[in-house]
Parts: sequence; structure tokens; C-alpha cells
Amino acid sequence: MLKVISVTLPKQMIREINEMLFDTSFSSRSEFFRHLVRMWFHNLEQAESRNNSHEKSKNNPKEMDLEYGIPLDVIEEIKAKAKLLN
Repeated sequence: MLKVISVTLPKQMIREINEMLFDTSFSSRSEFFRHLVRMWFHNLEQAESRNNSHEKSKNNPKEMDLEYGIPLDVIEEIKAKAKLLN
């Protein structure tokens, strides 16, 4: 059984979604958002799987970003370099 939820979006985003729906095979906004949620769950599962397979030895475990499967220390290093460029 499907349950109704409500989402508030900016007008421009709604226009862009409507235009995209016209150009794709999605028959409704609901179908589009269900697809997005399924993709998000799939990506999360993939990231968790990568994290499990890329873990270092027990003596030196790395904390990983679950969404992208990148070690957190690498993300911090990239952020620090980006600040230098700005």
C-alpha cells in the first residue's frame, strides 16, 4: 500500500521537474520521486558495500563517507586544498 507524502519545492525546481517529465518516460511526479528514492537507497547500499570491502587492517581502520565511499581524511585534505584556491 502506498502512502501519500507532501514535498515543498521552489517554483523553478518544479518547472524543471515538469520539463524533465515531458522529455522522459516518467508518467508522473510520484513515479519520478519513487525512482529517486530507489536510486538513493541503491547508492547507499553500494557505498556501504565499498566501505566494507575497502576497510584497512584492524590496526589502522579508516572512517569512510557512506555516500561516496571515500575516506574522511581524504575529504578533509581536499577541502583544505580547495580553501587555498579560494
